[in-house]
Amino acid sequence: MDIRCFISVEVPEPMRVIIDTVIEELKGSGADVKWSGSDKIHFTLKFLGDTDESRISVLHQSLSKKLSTYQPFCIRISGTRSFPPGKYPRVIWVGIEKSDTLNALQRDVEEEMTAAGYPAEERPFQPHVTIGRVKSSRRLAELVKRLAESDRMVFGQFEVSGIKLMKSELRPEGPVYTCLADIPFAYRQK
Repeated sequence: MDIRCFISVEVPEPMRVIIDTVIEELKGSGADVKWSGSDKIHFTLKFLGDTDESRISVLHQSLSKKLSTYQPFCIRISGTRSFPPGKYPRVIWVGIEKSDTLNALQRDVEEEMTAAGYPAEERPFQPHVTIGRVKSSRRLAELVKRLAESDRMVFGQFEVSGIKLMKSELRPEGPVYTCLADIPFAYRQK
């Protein structure tokens, strides 16, 4: 049976609380946006799409082996932005500051999943946490203004100590995410 999957980094609870505060501020714009709940806050390293359930164990093993040399590292969350940028955004997101280690992690995940038969991502990696999807043009100017006001804010940092292989079930009330495999970094100093 096929299940919809993606590979992500979990955003810890203290950072989700901060992001929730940002969402509340942006909600004040009155824009017609479907905002993410704090239980949905994560950032995706690789979207896999439909995956045969029987492959989960193999994907878990291959990712665990590939990432065995990684050690925990910190990333910083900052700024509110949109795709596309400008007056008519469709996706609202919080940025993740540039990190060579995060970029290397994403490349390794991408290489491993491409080797497993998943299509390579054509767009450059833009680490972000999606916090909302615009549904109509109502009060967009106010939303864009608030995004610009918080564009340079630094919300904090957190430690990345592994990744997760996630299942996404699409439901009318929104997606439901379930962790299929936790893949901690296995680096051990000698």
